[in-house]
Amino acid sequence: MRVAIAAVLGASASNSTGCAGMTSISASQLTCVYPQLSSDKADMYASHLSSKMGSALGNVCAWAAFLGNVGTESNGLTEWTQNPCSSATAAPYCGRGPLQITGHSNYAFCASQGVCDCPTIEGTPTDVSYDTNIGVGTAACVWEALSGHSLSGDADGTSTGLLKTACIINAGHYPCGTPNGWSSRQQYWAKANSSWLKCSQFSSPHPSRPFAAMRVAIAAVLGASASNTTGCAGMSSISASQLTCVYPQLSSDKADMYASHLSSKMGSALGNVCAWAAFLGNVGTESNGLTEWTQNPCSSATAAPYCGRGPLQITGHSNYAFCASQGVCDCPTIEGTPTDVSYDTNIGVGTAACVWEALSGHSLSGDADGTSTGLLKTACIINAGHYPCGTPNGWSSRQQYWAKANSCLGATVESVDALI
Repeated sequence: MRVAIAAVLGASASNSTGCAGMTSISASQLTCVYPQLSSDKADMYASHLSSKMGSALGNVCAWAAFLGNVGTESNGLTEWTQNPCSSATAAPYCGRGPLQITGHSNYAFCASQGVCDCPTIEGTPTDVSYDTNIGVGTAACVWEALSGHSLSGDADGTSTGLLKTACIINAGHYPCGTPNGWSSRQQYWAKANSSWLKCSQFSSPHPSRPFAAMRVAIAAVLGASASNTTGCAGMSSISASQLTCVYPQLSSDKADMYASHLSSKMGSALGNVCAWAAFLGNVGTESNGLTEWTQNPCSSATAAPYCGRGPLQITGHSNYAFCASQGVCDCPTIEGTPTDVSYDTNIGVGTAACVWEALSGHSLSGDADGTSTGLLKTACIINAGHYPCGTPNGWSSRQQYWAKANSCLGATVESVDALI
């Protein structure tokens, strides 16, 4: 997938951080993330951002984090002056520009920085709002210099990396608790992450609705309805190619077999791409991409013989006994022969259906709404049995598999349906 993204962007496949290289942004990519932009604004902003920020960002992870923060700070590049801009918000040094530089001292600092190329802003701060080159220059200063280091080094493609950049931009330090607009930043970040590949692959005859053609194409590829009541694109089965896109270590025969069983056992229960992405995000971490169906070690310390087994690593005698009684599992013998979960694919997938659909008392598909918070809910319930749970085991890994699944399956609630 990384190679495919790089090929579409005309960039190197990856750099030293493991994120695909990216030194410029196109107008179409920018409107994919910020669809409210007019075409002329998108052209102008893409040119200035590429010129001022391209080398400083340098890869898709940094661009996504930058755009996630810019989206929230400037309402998708449509509001370049804080509202209100008054004495209460440090006027005339109120928030301005894509990253809303704020405060006399910060204006003075950036005026002195070559990366900003804005020597007059201490005297004429309104230029930040009305001169695109200067406004983008202040964003470069905030990103590259104001904290004493480049935020690109924090933007590693994880939500923790995004949080670091958001805290430093919003509060001036990390950690900072929950920065202002955190949910919005996450949504713009997810939208940006899903936009790199899609905006280059699909075009729409209606520029003001850039995803209209893409939604139809996604539905056609998945053989599903364009959307369902949750706002997530409908999806009732998974193909072997989609599964190997998420878990590339799978052999073709394993992918064929697992895709068939997952579609049969989980298709209706999941029902949309948001739920499939969350499910695959958790399965990826629990079973190492469907390659490890038995916990290691499986010993008395891990409740053997009722240690973690199957795609979602059902664990503990009581849980095996419960799932053995559930029709959704179709695994009545597992309390007596728990090793069947590891070696019989139908039974193993059945236990995953039980964990997802029944073990907590409700279907986790209802929690999987296409946001990282929804993913966290499912991860906590699977890993700890309740939500909230703090940080579940393997949280970073779950996020990475989830992001990969969103890309491979083609849509999330933020990246498609919420934009149309």
